[in-house]
Amino acid sequence: MSEEIEGRILIVDDNESNLEIMAMYIESEFDNDTLLGSSAVDAIELIKENSNIIIVISDYYMPGGDGGMLYTWLKENKPDVPFLLVCGENQDTVEKLPELQGLFSRGDFSPLVSKPFKKEELIEKMKMVMSKELTKVIEGYKRISIDRFLTFNKCFVGAHLKVGPKKMLKVVNKDDEISEELIYNIVVKGVKYLYIEEEEYEAFMGSAMEEVMEKLACRDAEESEKVRLQMNSVESIHEGLRYVGMGQKAIELAQGVVDSTLNTIKSNKKISTILKSILKKDNYIYELSLLTCYISTAIANETEWATTETYKKLSYASLMQDVSLKSNDLAKICKKSDIGFKKLSSEDQKTVISHPVKSLEIVEKLGEVSSDVRNIIWEHHERPRGDGFPRGLDRKSIGTLSCIFILAHEFSHRLLTESINHETLENIHNEFERNYSGGNFKKPYDALRKAFQR
Repeated sequence: MSEEIEGRILIVDDNESNLEIMAMYIESEFDNDTLLGSSAVDAIELIKENSNIIIVISDYYMPGGDGGMLYTWLKENKPDVPFLLVCGENQDTVEKLPELQGLFSRGDFSPLVSKPFKKEELIEKMKMVMSKELTKVIEGYKRISIDRFLTFNKCFVGAHLKVGPKKMLKVVNKDDEISEELIYNIVVKGVKYLYIEEEEYEAFMGSAMEEVMEKLACRDAEESEKVRLQMNSVESIHEGLRYVGMGQKAIELAQGVVDSTLNTIKSNKKISTILKSILKKDNYIYELSLLTCYISTAIANETEWATTETYKKLSYASLMQDVSLKSNDLAKICKKSDIGFKKLSSEDQKTVISHPVKSLEIVEKLGEVSSDVRNIIWEHHERPRGDGFPRGLDRKSIGTLSCIFILAHEFSHRLLTESINHETLENIHNEFERNYSGGNFKKPYDALRKAFQR
């Protein structure tokens, strides 16, 4: 029986394949026990249940609580536990997120592990962030959890049990299949890990990584087929946003918010099914949704409400705002004073005016929705002069997050329906100055100007 190693390593990622890869990398180098979680909520419960966690390694974008939420909780409740962030964004982008304040305060190294992560970087960052040394695996061996060994041992390598500080007992010979009796005996004894000799471990990992990557590819393909939310022309939208003055960092932040929201939506089959029918490339409704998300995030980022929670609310509302509409032409009507609205049949006018309420009804049937998201969807066609719908609210009656969203919605609509040049942008600027610079729109409008300073 192996001795209990003091201190556990917590790894958090909503992607099972990424979890398996990180766990195998870490287990092969260190004898410390590993715990796995799939969200910030999972991780917090594990930390509460295990007082001996000595490092937390977490993905950032996760439904059910992201890495920012986890770091904030850790800083407030377990400030001595080191934290490594695993993320596809660059440090300049994530460093601005309010919930990660303090994480990058050390100047001697960065606690960010870039995706796609490499074993060398992950292990080196762990060593750098730790105040105490991790327990290394016995020289000449690599460690693997029994579950992963049984799952991935397709090349039939040998395996050992650790029975002392530097003593191994061979329990599986190379090319032998593992008997049920052996598995039973190992499980009964409470053994969690086996050890593979270094010269055989490379073959084992090669086989394991191939299988993990196949699983990852299949998962990605399945999700892509289930909900085709990312369109091929995203880069052209980025170029357009850069042209009208939105900075690269704001674009990268918004893209991260979009990705996070899409991951959350993909995990909900009901929402995925509904969105699949309307959010397609070369589609005004989808392009409006995506642009509104980008621009509302950029505006919020320049305000006192710049938090991940705010970004999530705005992005979710962006994707769901027109979920009750099937017509791109009807979706292009922004207010009752539009010439296009007056040309509609009375039935289409009713459809346009009622669609914020209808969209909200659909969203509420899909699950619990926050009051802020509810208000944004309900109010996203209200306008400062009271010529919006469905209630005809004015600049003093519309909620703050709704004001941010409405500015983004109007700006996005103009970018999509007009030929964008310097003259058009000047006209938009002057109209926004007249209509959106007062009442509850004042702070959001000032933030819009900051976000798009050229």
